Amino acid sequence: MRSTPGTTPTGGKTGYGKRMISSRKARRLMAKGWKAADLHVHTRFSYDVMADPSVDPRFLYQKARDAGMSFVTFTDHDTMAAYDCIGWERPDLVTGVEVKILDRARVGHTIHINVYLLDHRQFREIERIARQAQDLELLLTYLNDNDLPHTYNHPFWFEFGEEPNLTMVPQLFEHFPVVEYNMHRVRRMNRLTLELAEAYGVGMVSATDTHTGQIARAYTLAQGETFREYFENIKAGNFYLVARDLTADMLTSETLAWLDVAFWNSGHDFGMGKRLITGIGRIDQGVRVVLRGELRHRPRLRALLWGLIHLVSFTRIPAFVYVATQRAAGRRVVREMRLAGAIT
Repeated sequence: MRSTPGTTPTGGKTGYGKRMISSRKARRLMAKGWKAADLHVHTRFSYDVMADPSVDPRFLYQKARDAGMSFVTFTDHDTMAAYDCIGWERPDLVTGVEVKILDRARVGHTIHINVYLLDHRQFREIERIARQAQDLELLLTYLNDNDLPHTYNHPFWFEFGEEPNLTMVPQLFEHFPVVEYNMHRVRRMNRLTLELAEAYGVGMVSATDTHTGQIARAYTLAQGETFREYFENIKAGNFYLVARDLTADMLTSETLAWLDVAFWNSGHDFGMGKRLITGIGRIDQGVRVVLRGELRHRPRLRALLWGLIHLVSFTRIPAFVYVATQRAAGRRVVREMRLAGAIT
């Protein structure tokens, strides 16, 4: 049954809000035996990540361990190739994948779900349900019947061009054990997710959703000797979040690093088959030209294009515009959901 949130979606801290802690406090808890993990990480095997050494799963695994993460997982889009690369058996390595499913009959838009502790066979069946059946209820039944931990990712993010049914989003919270506070979403969206998670009595994780190797900048703390025990404590509400929200400075920093890889990677096929979308139109147009290989034999033109895009990005203007657009979208989401009676 649904309960009433402790505050409005724009108000002060709720009970879950008090579980957001600093990295300093997190380190004290980790010294007492609390486990930490960044549960949403993409490697070079995702279709929207450049094939760069900084996002190789072997490098990211060690980076996460060095950062103090107790468990390490990779959640690439609809592939588990990272585990074929790094090996399926490593200390505290947790198998994972991010599944995308469009369920027209129920919600009318695409949702993303992270699934953990799955094997080859289960991955193939999950992909079959997501791609062929496109039946969210069937997928959730499969996950529950197979006791596979799973999370509802960034609930207020939708595919480009989709017209989401916002009134359905809160109802989906009833069907997931855990939802996500995502480093690449703006504060308003994240806080709405947090308050709805508390309202529906589901667990919450904080994760980076990094596509550029920034693993462990956001993470979740819980107790448990195994990953399953850790996840069960999160489901029960026994967790702490080291969380971040999207800012213009963060987006600018990532965009500049991403551009350097896109334009200057020495390989010839690092971008082949990649579909990269920043949401910043002019930057996306320029990078698409590079990824198609059109400037491979025109280094001067490529350098000029890189310089122009880099200069525009460095001004932070594109990032400020994008973040402002996302904040406006957040206000619209809150307004429409209130009008529909989906939130108070």
